[in-house]
Amino acid sequence: MNVLKLRGSYIPFILVALSILGASASTNANQVNGVAAYHALSVEQFLTVLYTSSPTIEAAPLLEKDTPARMEIRVTTKRLSQRRFVTMWLESMTVSNTSDVVEAQLESLAQFNKMFKGRFIDGDRIVFDYRPGRGMEVSVNGVALGVIKSGDFFRLLLACWVGEVPISSNLKASLLSPAAIDKDLLARFNAVTPSADRREEIVAWTKVPAKPEPVEQVQPKAEVVKAAPVKAPVQTTAAPKKAPAAVEQPKPAEKVAEKPVATQTVEVVKQEEKKQLEPKQVEPKAVEPPKQVAEPPKQVVAAPKVVAPVAIAETVVELESDDETMEGLDAGGLLVRQKYYDQLSKHLIQQQSIPRQAFQRRLEDEVRVYLTIDRSGTVMAAELETESKYKMFNQQALEAIEKAGVFPSMPEEISGDTFSFSVLLNYRLPI
Repeated sequence: MNVLKLRGSYIPFILVALSILGASASTNANQVNGVAAYHALSVEQFLTVLYTSSPTIEAAPLLEKDTPARMEIRVTTKRLSQRRFVTMWLESMTVSNTSDVVEAQLESLAQFNKMFKGRFIDGDRIVFDYRPGRGMEVSVNGVALGVIKSGDFFRLLLACWVGEVPISSNLKASLLSPAAIDKDLLARFNAVTPSADRREEIVAWTKVPAKPEPVEQVQPKAEVVKAAPVKAPVQTTAAPKKAPAAVEQPKPAEKVAEKPVATQTVEVVKQEEKKQLEPKQVEPKAVEPPKQVAEPPKQVVAAPKVVAPVAIAETVVELESDDETMEGLDAGGLLVRQKYYDQLSKHLIQQQSIPRQAFQRRLEDEVRVYLTIDRSGTVMAAELETESKYKMFNQQALEAIEKAGVFPSMPEEISGDTFSFSVLLNYRLPI
């Protein structure tokens, strides 16, 4: 009887063990909760899928609880710069949260920023896999880049997709629709794959101990610079000594000239007679060159009169500079950018207003604008990054930029001649 009682007493422990095993089996987020496409400047940037441990149509269970989830991105555009990729998350975090919340995760954001050493290209697979107790594993094309242990940081990233102020309302709606998954879009997502060569490029991101090399190169350069000024004064002091020696040389020259005077004078007279016969041919040749020299300046002056190519060139330069990375920024540098963007976005949102037609027709939508300003805050370029299907919202967004006028000037801590950013303008009717 005692043996039976002992055996029976193990039953609750066995049930607990089985429940733990069942829970551990669900710690992996393997179920597709939604698939979506993200567009910017009328171009598809990437496809994304949200994986969860169980389907949900609400964001609260994912953002308020420590639950597993996986965010996957498949790049479909030709290139996506590291700066633009990281800035996308930073901007969304700034708009969706208070400054205290963002500042608390700056160290994790700095770690996140330094993981990516270059641009993304068509075919890249980016994965953020979060598991409670382990943190968020970041990988690109199957290459592990690191682990960020903060679960709060992962939920900040996830809120950029499904939070109250997502980067796109359409993207949020699609990712929280497990019962209405677009099968064609999911098939495209699964078909996006990187090349073998590209994977090797990502492996190189994890092997970048390039800091000691520039130190070794700087030292020899410094030695050469120091040696140069030492030799320079030696040559300058030797120069005045050679000057008197050069004065003594005219004496032997006069002695040589004394012997062949007769022969040289005859040749000189003959040459002078020939020159006297050719002055008429020299005069027209001297007149022609100035005419040819005067023509080129006319063409050079005409070129700068065309204004359009100059504006296009400036836009191209900005797009190329946007390809630079922010890898070197630490938490302090990111904080400066975060606070500056907060000022810029609020400056523009203050000029936002809902058109009357929207009230009359009960219409809502959103517009994302992309701006480039110079150091003084003057707008250099502005365009609609994500347009609305209703023209009145697009028009109001452009009017808001005009009303905003000059934006706050760039802080000294931010380098460069220009600063590019995007702002999401939500046109929601009051309840």
